[in-house]
Amino acid sequence: MLIHKFHFGLLLFLLVGLSSCESLINDVDPSKLPDRSSKLVVESYIAPEKEKIEVVVSRSQTIYGPTDYNFTPISNAVVTLTDGTSAIDIPYSAEDERYIVSASTYPIHPGTQYYLTVSTEQETVSATTTVPLEKTAVSSYSFDSLYHYKVAGDTALRIRSSFKDIPGQANYYICRGYIEVELNELVWDETTEGYNLQRRRKKVSLRYDDGINNRLFQTDANLDGLTLKSPNFIYRIPSSSPDDPNAPQVKLIRIHLETLNIEKNYYQFHQTKYQNLNNNPFTEPTIVFSNIEGGLGCFGAYHMGVLEIPF
Repeated sequence: MLIHKFHFGLLLFLLVGLSSCESLINDVDPSKLPDRSSKLVVESYIAPEKEKIEVVVSRSQTIYGPTDYNFTPISNAVVTLTDGTSAIDIPYSAEDERYIVSASTYPIHPGTQYYLTVSTEQETVSATTTVPLEKTAVSSYSFDSLYHYKVAGDTALRIRSSFKDIPGQANYYICRGYIEVELNELVWDETTEGYNLQRRRKKVSLRYDDGINNRLFQTDANLDGLTLKSPNFIYRIPSSSPDDPNAPQVKLIRIHLETLNIEKNYYQFHQTKYQNLNNNPFTEPTIVFSNIEGGLGCFGAYHMGVLEIPF
């Protein structure tokens, strides 16, 4: 009899538990769900220092349904850039898979607001951005060496630098650069169908050191007018033996450091974009910022200061 009472009590407990769980399930109002339709995606960054004006146009994928991660550009859009006084239609380049025009045809000016419109047969999207009026550049720098960096025998050149914040306004920055080197490389020769050793010059993008607080994007919040530290840059120099005729034998030519004073749209878009690239399993997804009216993406601007360091 006691066993029957136990079974009855257990059954009653399970029924109550299941009914409680069922009460936690609520239907979501469809109007509160994300927009499932595909949208135009536009990305473009203009600057007085850039040689070209480039606009990339594609289409987003729907939330539900099959997913294709291949980039498919839209080539039949009408892309127009204007400062409110003069305008230019930017032609499509099939080779580059984007809309491109020489900046000499339509110069970009500091402190000017620009309007971008992208139209297809089905829809039109637009955005605005203002080119920062002022720029800054690296004001001090230093070098040191890291031995056996990543690979035994290799040496890395580490570049530390800093720049002065533009005072009296909110600023957003990104630092980047490249190093020009001369080295031996094995180059494929289609005529002989073999590799030939050639001495060549090339530009190699500087990578960011994997250090704590080595932030890609920076602001001058609570640091107005002060000297800000750039991220540490790294260039790995492959080991070379004087007795090896095929060794790279790297010779450093110059370092090119860029300090971009970027406007807020540029900063917000990339900050949220990189937050979603974080591999931390405990972080929540972040909605990527967009300033494209009626679509997705970013239309941003920057003003760039440059420092050249010869060797």
